[in-house]
Amino acid sequence: MILVMHFFNKIKILQNILLNKPILAVWYLTDKCNFDCLYCMVHERKTEDLSFDEIKETFYVIKDLGIRYIFLQGGEPLLRKDIIQILSLCLEYKIKPTIVTNGTYINHELINYIKDRDINLTISLPTLNHKKHLELTKNDNLKEILKNIEQIKNVKHIGNWSITTTITRTNYNEINHIKDFAEKNNFMYAIRSYIHDIGAFGKSDSKLKYGERREDIIRAFRELSKIEEKRNYLAHLIYEEEIKYLKEGYSTPCDAIKHSIIVNSDGSFSPCIEHVNQKIKGNKKIVNNFLATCKDRVQNCYQNTPCFHGCSRNIGILLRSKTKILLHMPTIIKFLSKHKSFF
Repeated sequence: MILVMHFFNKIKILQNILLNKPILAVWYLTDKCNFDCLYCMVHERKTEDLSFDEIKETFYVIKDLGIRYIFLQGGEPLLRKDIIQILSLCLEYKIKPTIVTNGTYINHELINYIKDRDINLTISLPTLNHKKHLELTKNDNLKEILKNIEQIKNVKHIGNWSITTTITRTNYNEINHIKDFAEKNNFMYAIRSYIHDIGAFGKSDSKLKYGERREDIIRAFRELSKIEEKRNYLAHLIYEEEIKYLKEGYSTPCDAIKHSIIVNSDGSFSPCIEHVNQKIKGNKKIVNNFLATCKDRVQNCYQNTPCFHGCSRNIGILLRSKTKILLHMPTIIKFLSKHKSFF
């Protein structure tokens, strides 16, 4: 029975892909956060958290839309006391969850729950420097976060556990240091671009903008891409595309709506991280009709103010690289046997 349900789940994913319907949702479970990062605008949102019953109602719509992967983030999602019940709902509806957290509130109860289930854990770690961490996040708890990571490094788990870093001009020269820390503690490692001045997502800060350091940052991405070409080939494909974006003049079509959508902290649906001000609540039909009206907005966005958010880029990049992926399948399988799939 489990194998049959797994088969039909994969069929639903394939069906959505063929019909250009989203398979991934990014859900801002809460706008509350113990950090106030220089590159994040979450504290400018003041939405009250949904109750658990309202969370369940939103899940009904997510399931009906055919979503099969979900990133649970915020704010800081682990501030929700019902996070384990929310994860349980994901699994009940055959939706694979990824928790995106700053790592402060990781505890034994959470780890004991997720380690034996197909649940991904992603910890955002901008630096290993205590002074810089305080400056970037306005929170002096780096020691606690690193301790949490080190305490779970030997926990055997089913899902992918990773550490990610948003690269700015303040931390680009730390990439190798953070990567070594992640790998030492048995975490996968990935880096992301600092995105700002586009829509509703990234906060613009002159101390973080690439400026005259852009070429140095591109070089750092290239070096990591070269490493991953022989190890984590899927990441290599994404980095190579991200490097094109960093060189500017990028106009590759975005996959927002086509492969991914946003769920806001009030339970409404939006087409993209950058367009959360365009939102609607309702059933599957209402949401699909609304998303159809947003397609021109998304097209105008990537043509005039391109970005590189993983939720609206990664799936499309991999789907368009099927031949390369097939040719490098032995390398991919070897890596996934250790770190599992990020999706």
